Amino acid sequence: KTKKKKKKTVHLHSRVATVLTRVQLVIIYLDAGTSKYNDPNLGWTPNPKGGILPALDSYTRHTYFARLIYTYVGAYGLRVMTPAVVWIEILAVPIAVLSELIENYVFNDSSKFGYRVVRFVRLGSVVAVQLLHLGIGLCIRNSFTLSLTAISTLFLLYPTPPPTHTTSTLVKLPKTSTIRKSGYLPLLTLVSFYALSLHYNINLVSNCSQTTSVMPTMFFNRWNVFTSSERYVTWEVVVGEFEDGRKEDIWSGSKKVDWNLPLYGIGKRSGRWRSYQYLAERDVEEEEAFWGWFCRENEGLKGFEFWMCKAETEEDMGYGETTRKLIKVWKCGKEEEEVIKNYAEKRNGGDDEF
Repeated sequence: KTKKKKKKTVHLHSRVATVLTRVQLVIIYLDAGTSKYNDPNLGWTPNPKGGILPALDSYTRHTYFARLIYTYVGAYGLRVMTPAVVWIEILAVPIAVLSELIENYVFNDSSKFGYRVVRFVRLGSVVAVQLLHLGIGLCIRNSFTLSLTAISTLFLLYPTPPPTHTTSTLVKLPKTSTIRKSGYLPLLTLVSFYALSLHYNINLVSNCSQTTSVMPTMFFNRWNVFTSSERYVTWEVVVGEFEDGRKEDIWSGSKKVDWNLPLYGIGKRSGRWRSYQYLAERDVEEEEAFWGWFCRENEGLKGFEFWMCKAETEEDMGYGETTRKLIKVWKCGKEEEEVIKNYAEKRNGGDDEF
């Protein structure tokens, strides 16, 4: 008697979740790459318009590692390397996903030369994107955590060990009801995120409107950042005057006020402080709470001047003349502290820690 072949079981929820994850990665990198490719100023080409620098030259200059790279490859090397970033973002992840499909559905024999070539292409594509993120994390300030997250996520596309059989590369899942049922939860979660993301992206793009709601902010997920070359850099200097007469930069934590561009860091205001919305409009009570933080943070502070500084990027790691704009003059006092307390009670039901 001939043995009847057992039919391989592949659970639908596992397959759909896997496909949606791959689709999301492809969309993210195509969004990032095509946005750079379509830059009207051609910032991600060797010869941008309007006399601006190639994008890599303008971005990779704010950390020690970036300046080390600049020392060895120079301005010409960064000019040549700039378009490579665009094509890695556009091509690498789609090629990796396509290679995975070919590996799983075309080749059944891991000993064949074509199978090994496809796996090599898949691995090389993923490693290329991971090296790109590693460079971003080392060369662009405050981006290391995000880069590490991206590198970790891309391990999903790494080739799995070759199968020990030649019939199928699909692995049969255990027939336990717990696994079959629990597998639908991540699937439903992923599908829900996709639906909300699609809804808010279409709605906000068509209306071109700004919103303060949490949900649209979370799901309006575009990756079209760093789409052109950086024409200038900005930084902040906050001149604080204390009761004993001394003046310090309370933004960077420096004991002296220095208007020059900080090359390797900005002291204690790195990370999320880079999103400090000091140019936003606020009502009176919000202004008191927002600017009064510096008074609460620094004991003995009489007041401060908040300055925004700017310098244009130039060739050979150079910068133009520093210009500065006074954003806010603030005086600290008991009246200001009382307003802060009242505002905090309104926002947090009596809790003044906010």
